[in-house]
Amino acid sequence: MNVFVATCCVLLVAVGVIVMIPNQSAKNSSSLLTGNLRTMSWNLRGSDMDNGPTTSWNVRKAVVKKVVDNIDPHIIGTQEMQPDQLHFFQKQGFAHYRSILYRAESYSVLQSSTIWFSPSGAPVRAWDASSPRGADWVLLQSVDGDKRLVFINLHLDHVGYLSRIESISILKDLIDELKASFEDVPLIITGDFNSVKYAQIWDSLMETNLQDVSLVLASQDSIEFTYHHFHGLHFNSFYMRPVQYISYAVSCTEIGRQITKIPSCFAPPIWRSIKEAIFGRGKVHHIDWMLFDKLEPQNFFVVTDHDIAPNPQLSNSWNPKEIFHRNVVKSFIYASDHFPIAASFSL
Repeated sequence: MNVFVATCCVLLVAVGVIVMIPNQSAKNSSSLLTGNLRTMSWNLRGSDMDNGPTTSWNVRKAVVKKVVDNIDPHIIGTQEMQPDQLHFFQKQGFAHYRSILYRAESYSVLQSSTIWFSPSGAPVRAWDASSPRGADWVLLQSVDGDKRLVFINLHLDHVGYLSRIESISILKDLIDELKASFEDVPLIITGDFNSVKYAQIWDSLMETNLQDVSLVLASQDSIEFTYHHFHGLHFNSFYMRPVQYISYAVSCTEIGRQITKIPSCFAPPIWRSIKEAIFGRGKVHHIDWMLFDKLEPQNFFVVTDHDIAPNPQLSNSWNPKEIFHRNVVKSFIYASDHFPIAASFSL
């Protein structure tokens, strides 16, 4: 029995080592973005949320700076940004309107506003949301006065299914209003939608004639997810596919909370998810999106940059969970628990 247990533990460690090797096909931010407009959507993971040796903001911000230096984005739609994180980006040369960061040497804000996802339009917790939710938007103009761009950024609720559905309805009204007010002006929407592709809110947004850059340029990147909970690249491995499918089903149907929606929501999107996973990289598990209109996309990729922890805490335990957590999670430093997405456009 002892020999059997020892053999199993060795195999577990071997699998863990294989899983923790980064996917060599994944691009990082050293890749060049063509096009004269470089944009990102980035859930930064609030600086007030983690104090771990590889997850605290003070540790992560070095990776964040590396990404910013390499990509040199003109505009970033952020989520969860705290005051100290905003100060960090200001030191990197960014101006801002609330959650939207932009290069002041490249763009100026002509108009800006915030809408709140609630029946009254007030900044209150609505429907089944865990907190007040809204969207920021700006009308930007290039410093030479030659080009304009509408940029919307949002963060949908991670708990409330009804909140996400109702929020998208309000967002669609905003999109229609902005398109009518700024006719022929290109539009970009970024955000953490807390929902995957082909779910109800994605289908609803596609009715506004928006395009999803991750699908238009799907061949340029192989990463199937954006949220990774600080587990990094191994989350894209074959071993994690069942977890991805389960998370997709829950995101689509809110099983256990919205059981009555299964007949209308469950089967078609799950089939599309499986079809895309088998026959093509459909990015169905991305919950961080970048949608656009009246632009020509040039490049897209999920930014997987990371550092190696200087003193990883190795485990002597035979517990598989301990082996995984200490030898994998605490060995890499990622910019956030979400991989940011980056794209470039011709504007």
